[in-house]
Amino acid sequence: MDHQPGGQVIQLQQTSQTLIGKYRRNRKLQSCEPCRKSKLACDHSVPCGRCIKRRCVDKCFYHPNPLTCNRQTTSPTVPAPSDSPSYSFGGSHRLVQSIEPPHGPKFGRPVRFSCREAPAVHRASSAPPLHHAHGHGVVHSEKQSFLGSTSVTSMLTEDLEKLGVPSMDLQTFSAQSVAISYDRITKGCEVLAFLKNNMMVNQFIDCFYGAWEGDVAFCIEPIMKMWLMELWRFHGDVLKSQNPDKIRQLCELIWRNTQSPLIYDGKTSPKQWILLSTGANVRWDVIGLMACYVATAAAAGDSSKRLLAEYQITREAVMSSMVDIAANCLTFCRECEILDDTFLWLAAEYYGFISFVKGDISSTVYRAGAELCSTFLAMGLHQDIRANAKVPPFLAQLRKQVRMVTYSTEISVSAFLGRPPRLSYRYINLDTGYDFTNAEILAEESEFAANVSKLLEGGFNSDGRAGAITFWKVWIPFAILREQILELALGNLCSGRADEIQQKAKEQWADVPAAYARCRDEELHVGAKKTGLTLYGHIIRQSTQANEFLLQRVRFQKAGASAEGLIKVAQQIFKDIIRISEDPELTKISSINTNHMVAIHGLRCAAVLAVELLRQEQLPVYPREPLLPRSQTIQDLSVFVSRLDLILKVEVLHGVFSMCEQGRKVLTRILDKILSPPNAADRPCQSCHTGGYQHAHSQSALDNFQDGMVPSDGGDYLGHTSFMFMDDFNLAIDAPYFGPDHDFRQ
Repeated sequence: MDHQPGGQVIQLQQTSQTLIGKYRRNRKLQSCEPCRKSKLACDHSVPCGRCIKRRCVDKCFYHPNPLTCNRQTTSPTVPAPSDSPSYSFGGSHRLVQSIEPPHGPKFGRPVRFSCREAPAVHRASSAPPLHHAHGHGVVHSEKQSFLGSTSVTSMLTEDLEKLGVPSMDLQTFSAQSVAISYDRITKGCEVLAFLKNNMMVNQFIDCFYGAWEGDVAFCIEPIMKMWLMELWRFHGDVLKSQNPDKIRQLCELIWRNTQSPLIYDGKTSPKQWILLSTGANVRWDVIGLMACYVATAAAAGDSSKRLLAEYQITREAVMSSMVDIAANCLTFCRECEILDDTFLWLAAEYYGFISFVKGDISSTVYRAGAELCSTFLAMGLHQDIRANAKVPPFLAQLRKQVRMVTYSTEISVSAFLGRPPRLSYRYINLDTGYDFTNAEILAEESEFAANVSKLLEGGFNSDGRAGAITFWKVWIPFAILREQILELALGNLCSGRADEIQQKAKEQWADVPAAYARCRDEELHVGAKKTGLTLYGHIIRQSTQANEFLLQRVRFQKAGASAEGLIKVAQQIFKDIIRISEDPELTKISSINTNHMVAIHGLRCAAVLAVELLRQEQLPVYPREPLLPRSQTIQDLSVFVSRLDLILKVEVLHGVFSMCEQGRKVLTRILDKILSPPNAADRPCQSCHTGGYQHAHSQSALDNFQDGMVPSDGGDYLGHTSFMFMDDFNLAIDAPYFGPDHDFRQ
């Protein structure tokens, strides 16, 4: 919108949609055949708005006429790129000022996008109709949300096909288009400013796929690399120069593309599908995914230090700017109301990153998770996903991977926070798909089918390879068990149900590949050469043990069971966490994953052990065989507290700061309570030691230790040896030891 001096707001003419470009002899634009035969006004676009409204897009065409002169348009020369490729994250105020529209009537002329690399391409049948000066219009598009068997729409159309009545012509789906105002153009230009230095963006994204092993991303590496290549090929010069007019026109093009749903079918190849979202078809969700991966790469720790130093930018500046850009892109897509796979990927990556930065307890993270789950359900990904006439095989596989990660993440976060989950295995088809590499996913249809035939039972690869997809396939059945444990924790406990969950967990290990099955019982070696199997092996070991920990805690809290089972599991997990935290080789693979295992799995086990140790210390009579060995537990807790101190110094782990800080304070207070000597008022008076038996007892003890431990300089033996009289030290007396000495004296 143009803000005139008088305060009047004028809507821009938005004519980015491709016109037919064919003129009649009277210099009027040619009309499509349906409009010409009906003698109705046509907007001369492909397809025209009237044909879209009448749902006859397939009949909208322009009859060739040899007398028509094709009007050729020339693209203006693109300004030379800027010499300086550097860009400071977080600052685009100068760019925003440079695109302020001049006051005057000339700004009201139509805005047409032109670029040296982008040829004139006719839009597909999904293109929105031309927006005129008055703004909003309605564009009919494909079905954009899932409607189940209990919906009214399903009741209106079910079984009509069997009765010979086509139902598609009877359905009405509409999406409200968005008027591209000046405010939206301005915000879009701010977002595009970070793409000025394409070399830096490429390097950070390479760093992301290297540091995070690539295949853990929702958008796999080959797709992102092709998106980047086509983006720079079509719009690289415009993005480098940041010419205000060109950037504004590019921004408008991206808005138009984002309002159009992706059109594909079961025969669409991976390359064709990728090109639907880049180059001349670039969209805001793709730009947002790039920003998310740049931010995640900056947070990757050591792997991004070189890039940060090379471009003289700080980690905080990159992360803050990229989060804002990703949030803006998510808002743009949300306003366009188009639900597709790329929007779901953006919602998932944004949710994952802000939970990493702010922590799962943040209200912002909670809302982002709600949007992810809502989008997941609205796209119908909870139902059976199959390759068919509408969905190509590679896209079905990608959707199954997204479903695995989305469901398991929601269950894990729900158990961590102790709240009901938004997604449930009861209403989701959790087919885990195939254990493929990125190259195998994007293979051609014939090769894809051949790769499927090589897989083992359950869809696991036959090469013995252990990657992220293998891990998720192994974990999904255990994630279902965690949801069942959460049901017991939030509802009414049934002891038979708890036993059933334990039995299912034992049976589930029989279906796990041998490489992961060994992780349950064998200790993973520390200090040896590490591979992806070692990292994922640690994660699956800790995650499955966490299920048993939570189940034992539910039994202890609700059924009054003994704490022995809970303490035993906590000891085993805590022992593994201490070993993981001391493994420098494993930290090199992924320090962030290692620190999160320490902060989450280690902290809750440490809390249980510390509280039990404190309770054990306060017993009136100290047990002969305590649940926790006092010395070893205190040593392990002290090591763990020092590890928490190191985590608190890692600047990128903002999300666990408050949790680690609280845990460090609680554990330190408990250790102080256990190790600190009693106050002077609580010490027994000296007269208590003057009794004949106790005096002889003390003197005998001193005599026994004098030769080897007490200096023979004639000094005060008691003063030099008082440090030995600890509450739990029985001086090698053969008599039964019933507890601390002061308890015995009392």
